Amino acid sequence: MMVRVIVGAAAAGAASGAIVSLILTALDQREPLVHVWVMVASVVAGLVSLWVVTAVLGRRLTRLVRLFERRRGQRVERAEDEDLGRVLAAVDRLLAQAEMGSEGGGSSEGDADQTAPMGSTLREETGSIRTVRGASESQRELDLAKTLSQRTTELEQRLRERALLFELLRDSVTTLNLEAVLDRLTTRLGPALELRELAILLKDESGRFGVRACWGFPDPASVLGRSLEPGEGVTSNAIDSGKPIVIDDVARAPDYLAFWDEVPRTGSFMSVPIRVREEVIGAIALTRPPSDPLTELEGRFLSALADQVALSIHNAQLFRRLEELSSIDELTKLPNRRYLNERLEREMADARRYGHPLSLLMIDIDHFKKLNDRAGHPIGDAALVMVAERLRAMLREVDTIARWGGEEFVVLLSHASEADALEVAEKLRKAIAEIDTSWSHEQPFGHLSLSIGVAELKEGEDGAALVQRADRAVYVAKREGRDRVSLPPRPSTPDASS
Repeated sequence: MMVRVIVGAAAAGAASGAIVSLILTALDQREPLVHVWVMVASVVAGLVSLWVVTAVLGRRLTRLVRLFERRRGQRVERAEDEDLGRVLAAVDRLLAQAEMGSEGGGSSEGDADQTAPMGSTLREETGSIRTVRGASESQRELDLAKTLSQRTTELEQRLRERALLFELLRDSVTTLNLEAVLDRLTTRLGPALELRELAILLKDESGRFGVRACWGFPDPASVLGRSLEPGEGVTSNAIDSGKPIVIDDVARAPDYLAFWDEVPRTGSFMSVPIRVREEVIGAIALTRPPSDPLTELEGRFLSALADQVALSIHNAQLFRRLEELSSIDELTKLPNRRYLNERLEREMADARRYGHPLSLLMIDIDHFKKLNDRAGHPIGDAALVMVAERLRAMLREVDTIARWGGEEFVVLLSHASEADALEVAEKLRKAIAEIDTSWSHEQPFGHLSLSIGVAELKEGEDGAALVQRADRAVYVAKREGRDRVSLPPRPSTPDASS
């Protein structure tokens, strides 16, 4: 083997010399002695080059070249693999160690001894890479499965949200009844999003935002009808800014009202303004328990929902106002009997749904015919207007007062028991008695007086029966002398007549 290498090196040198001789001949250098020395020098240079390469690198270079050639196929196959860098780094370390060893000299036997552990190191490195690669592939499969599961869950959630949004929009455009729109919105949205509490606040004529519908509260009556003071609570901030506000942990939010302390101060909270064009007409306020906080996707959905239902709520409000304009008594500017009957049906439905009491007052001005006959109808009309204004001023915003006909008025007291209604009725009676005019002093009692009948809604009772019982209570007050508040007669007591 070594002889062939030496002969090859000599032949390479001779070939080089021949080439140089041809060049000299082409340059007209034909001296034979020169050509002989060129050939001899070329052969010697070839042998010296062989000796230098062998002395410097020796068998180590041969082994490394073979090893690198054997691994080069693997490197090409794994060129796109993220673990290739570790293989190439191992080869680079071997080459660097080989060069350092060659610079230090040593025999070919020593070189062979040093090469063996280097090969073992490379095999260990490659085996480790294969193990890591297998584990990496398994981890990637797990990550992919997890990602697919998350995407599937998000897709299912979005499909459910879009189905819910479609149902809500479909229901909201099929009616112009504001209470029906709000009722469908709360009863569908609360369970669908697994909320804890939900409330819808709307702007009233005074500019304040009050709770008009709610869901999930232990005592809905404690929240319905409540209004926010300017700048009060997180919802006021959302209304003022016109942007949704989300609180991940209400326990750390000092501005959180907890719906006037009617719900626990735990969990997450969100308030979304309801806007029509640039005007905020209301807000949706909702909570989630600590174990299931609100997500970003749900926040975006609720914002989109508020934008879509805003127009339905606004249209229902406009329709309500038109109805009210057609249901207003021209003289007293109070709602008339038609409006009261519709309002009574809604109030009774809310009372049965939420379990809160509802009472009705039937009010009659005493001796009104005598006032008309003595002072004239203009004075009688002035008395009606004066009484209507005083009664309305004494009632809450959630209460409803209407002119029933002639000198009679009806008041609906929301969330009021019989005892509450008796107290309110007595305050109204005293307020009317304090009206001071020249013609009021000419009444039989020396002032304007009222006979008021009080009735609380019974289970299973309809609106007509409730009004009839309150009317019978007025007859009781008249029979007992007028200028007083009375309850309906007992079933065994015969009805009185005026």
